[in-house]
Amino acid sequence: MEFYIDTNELQRVVRLLGATAKTNESGPAGLILVEAFENNTVSFLSNNGLMAISTLATDVIVKNPGTISVSYSAVKSFVMPFSAWNETFGAKGFTFSAEGKDINLKVDNVYEDGKKSKGRLKLESFDAYTIRQPKPFGEPTFELNSNIFKTALSKILYAIDPNGNKAGIQGMNIRFDEENIYFAGTNGVVLSEYKIKNISTLPEGNFVLKHSFIMTLKSAILEETMLLVEINKSDIKVKMGNACLHGTIDVGSVYPNYAPNLESYENMVKLSKDVLISGLAPFIDVLDSDDHNRLTLSISDKKVTMYNDMAEFEYNGEVDFLDSFIIDVNGSFMSQTVFAIKDDSLYMKFSDDKGLLIFDSANFEDQKAIITPIRRRNEGISRKHS
Repeated sequence: MEFYIDTNELQRVVRLLGATAKTNESGPAGLILVEAFENNTVSFLSNNGLMAISTLATDVIVKNPGTISVSYSAVKSFVMPFSAWNETFGAKGFTFSAEGKDINLKVDNVYEDGKKSKGRLKLESFDAYTIRQPKPFGEPTFELNSNIFKTALSKILYAIDPNGNKAGIQGMNIRFDEENIYFAGTNGVVLSEYKIKNISTLPEGNFVLKHSFIMTLKSAILEETMLLVEINKSDIKVKMGNACLHGTIDVGSVYPNYAPNLESYENMVKLSKDVLISGLAPFIDVLDSDDHNRLTLSISDKKVTMYNDMAEFEYNGEVDFLDSFIIDVNGSFMSQTVFAIKDDSLYMKFSDDKGLLIFDSANFEDQKAIITPIRRRNEGISRKHS
């Protein structure tokens, strides 16, 4: 086997395979499968046993087709330090050559001063049959812009606990109806939902994607592209350009029907996000993890007050709420929730100190979040800072 591949293309492949290939491992999870074809295309595959990434390189010249299996770490350490050719200096490309068990990776490099060098890496050959090849991509179940996926993930990721002991909520839920697509994450205490208009061809569906899969997909997206998603029985495949991520979904997992909880409130006030952020800032480093990061939030005399045993913040601007309200929540979750909602103003919705605290995007109306309250202390316990 022998082929030449452009430096930019090979470095793209190496970055992509790094999402699943394990470094410094000699087993199948640390190997890549390389197949060169007569039509001047080369496929690369990494499979760590849980997920796989395959990609097709076309900026290549194949002299002799063939198949090899080599160490990902060895290829990465040799290829990535080189600068790609910029018409003046750098490395134009690399040559893979294999004859029997002798595999070499060669490069010619030009420095800024015009001097040249040659490099060669001798690669160990491994049994190609140890790397399992997943089934090829079929028909997409739905399509999604990669930037939308990354935006949705940034808004709900804080609410997901991948190590939680509650089945079915350890990943991202994607739900389709005729109007919207809903992305949700929850750990059972806090929940965040982000929605967009459903312009896909899928009018209805509900899927739970594993935390490990969505994080791998995030790292595998190297540029904006359309994600073609195929979900079939227990398998999921996401095609992005000439690359594909293969994984599994949780079979039988039923995501909780949280929608009614988003409407479970009696009162609503509109607050500035900047006010909330400035009010939460003093508490970040003084929350007591042994006391569930307790933070008390109250509204009285049209003023919002937040406090714990170490700090207090009072907003003197008038709040459009005539009654009194008080609730204890996890201050860390509240801070993460407010930061995640990208809007200048938020609606805070509530009923009483035993009900849910709900935050809603006031202007964009595209994100809602729930924080479950903490049981309040006995009334006889006073605030230390009073």
